[in-house]
Amino acid sequence: MSTALGDPVYRIVAHRIPWSDHRTRTNRAGLRLKWRSTDETGTDELHPASEYPFQDACAVLLLDRGMDGATKVTLRHSDKPYDSFLPMRLEDAARPGVRRRTESARLREYWAARRRKAEAAQ
Repeated sequence: MSTALGDPVYRIVAHRIPWSDHRTRTNRAGLRLKWRSTDETGTDELHPASEYPFQDACAVLLLDRGMDGATKVTLRHSDKPYDSFLPMRLEDAARPGVRRRTESARLREYWAARRRKAEAAQ
């Protein structure tokens, strides 16, 4: 945890997950850049693969790790010497990631129920 203007700041580091090379996949349509999120030291993996590394890592910190929502957080890309965002409250940064997790869980439940219903009908 580093400090910015006297306040402690938790820094999330985003590591780019390499795409397959052009020879392996010549058509890159539909490919999206993914990031692996870790803490500042690189020892604690927060999220293994995400299109939104900051928001999803913040959701992990808030929901799974129980970090205080008032904690200041920021993101740094692993190949850059500077932060990508000004420090902001964890609660605010995690909001879109929490929403995505909730929606995906709801969709998984919906499709599991449909699958059970289809299997019961056979």
